[in-house]
Amino acid sequence: MSSTSSIFNYELIDSLLRTHQIALTPSEIHGLMTGLLVGESNSVTRMTLMYELTNDGLAFENELQVTLEKLFSHSLSELSAGEFAFELLIESENEIFDKIDGLSEWVNHFLLGLGVTQPNINKLEGEGAEVFADLREIAQLGYDGSEDANTLEHAYEDIYGYIKMSVILFFDLFKHTPNLSQSPLGSKGHTIH
Repeated sequence: MSSTSSIFNYELIDSLLRTHQIALTPSEIHGLMTGLLVGESNSVTRMTLMYELTNDGLAFENELQVTLEKLFSHSLSELSAGEFAFELLIESENEIFDKIDGLSEWVNHFLLGLGVTQPNINKLEGEGAEVFADLREIAQLGYDGSEDANTLEHAYEDIYGYIKMSVILFFDLFKHTPNLSQSPLGSKGHTIH
């Protein structure tokens, strides 16, 4: 994560989620929001889906709402920039076992968000289908507690990079435009006067 961005401060987001009794980790919430972004829901639909999937359909309190909207916007900017600019919100200071768990949580919730916005994703063909199958396997990631930490760290870095490439591939596949402020009244290609 970018150390210059308070938006991606794992501890801050974790504290906000706990304070507002949202039973997800920052990795899970970021994975879910990224899946919703990649699945191409508009900004109003995204937040409605976030409420439904995380808070029994209730809107978030203002402080959490503003933080998550900034995180959405920042993530969309990173995805739009392409070229590996996108970062996953995973606690980087933890032991490797916790980082692997965070990665698995992130992917599980990414797939949830993607599945909600792209209900026919199982019908993908070619590279998209292959990557989707890989992500489903990564979501079930496990480890043996006796494995060498250095070996696991290298595997983690490889898998992390593959996930980033996969997210960018799906983002491009679903043909996004970098506009988080789509009107809930308008649809793509139409202007409201």
